[in-house]
Amino acid sequence: MAKVGFIKLGNLGMSQVVDLILDEIAARK
Repeated sequence: MAKVGFIKLGNLGMSQVVDLILDEIAARK
């Protein structure tokens, strides 16, 4: 899942990237 997030990271704006990272962290807790 993390790898997919990093791939999408190149296509998103900075705010969307932050949301994606926070989503990853929340999913792991």
